[in-house]
Amino acid sequence: MRIGKLKADELEKYIFKRTGYKDPDVLIGSSIGEDAAIIKIFDDKALVAHTDPITGSLDLIGFLSVVIPSNDVAVRGVRPRWMLTTIFLPPNAEESEIDRMTSQIHETANMFNISIVGGHTEYTDAVKRPVIISTAIGVGRIDKIITTGRAKPGEKILMTKTVGIEGTAILARDFKEILIKKGVDKEIIEKASSYYKKISVIEEALKL
Repeated sequence: MRIGKLKADELEKYIFKRTGYKDPDVLIGSSIGEDAAIIKIFDDKALVAHTDPITGSLDLIGFLSVVIPSNDVAVRGVRPRWMLTTIFLPPNAEESEIDRMTSQIHETANMFNISIVGGHTEYTDAVKRPVIISTAIGVGRIDKIITTGRAKPGEKILMTKTVGIEGTAILARDFKEILIKKGVDKEIIEKASSYYKKISVIEEALKL
């Protein structure tokens, strides 16, 4: 049994060589280290898009489904403007869960001026807990878009905030009772729970 992403050699073997028609307007598609696709739409403009699933959190699932894919568009130097969201629910999911998740999505999208323009919702026994998969989309000038492949030796890597913010927030919010039983101080858990507010890098990424 495996949990997690495919290995690099598996991606090369099963994914990157099977991407359908080679459209010349796809400037950057599926590859290691390049999370968001870049697609030329005009001579000087490109569409930037990225998809991410939220599988490891329940408490923050709606919030993360907006922020995580949007971060990957923003670090291209492009503001995320539109989003497609797919929600898979287990057969026993309550309506209150749908209300909570979609409220988080709506409020977070409003916070970053992102429009939810479509998606899909479904009850299915293919999942044991809710899963949200979102695609963030933006448009930017081709000559201003940032790519990992253009990085040069000697250039600096800039990290805003600190390491492990997302994982720490998820652990504190989804596994609070377990942490308390393990002896973790409640004040530490409460502080860690607030770290979700720092997960977005949209604004700082667009200022660089």
